[in-house]
Amino acid sequence: MNISVSRYFHLFKAFEKYKDSDDVAVIGVAAPDYGQEGSEEEIKTFLKEHNITYPVLMDRNQSLFYGYGINAYPTTFMITADGEVYGAVRGQITYDIMEDIIRQTRGAS
Repeated sequence: MNISVSRYFHLFKAFEKYKDSDDVAVIGVAAPDYGQEGSEEEIKTFLKEHNITYPVLMDRNQSLFYGYGINAYPTTFMITADGEVYGAVRGQITYDIMEDIIRQTRGAS
C-alpha cells in the first residue's frame, strides 16, 4: 500500500477534537482490494502501525464507492444530522477547511 499519512492529518485532528461530540462524527472508509487499495489485512495493519484511532469502515463490496460516486482519494462528505448529504470535497483538504466544512454542515441541519 502506498499511502501518505499526511493527507489524512485533518481527519486525525478533527476526530480528536470531536470524538466526544454529539453532532460530529469522523469516520473513514476503505475499499479493500479496490483500485490501489491493499487487502483488508494490509489496511488494518496500516491503521495500527500509524495509530489511526478514528473508526474506519471496510467497504468490502465497494457499495459506498459506487453509490456515492467516489473517484478520488480522499473524498470528504458532509452529512447532516438528518442523514442528508450536504456536500462533498474531492482531494486533500487542510484542517482549516475541515473546520469550515463542519461549521457549514452543522448550520445546514
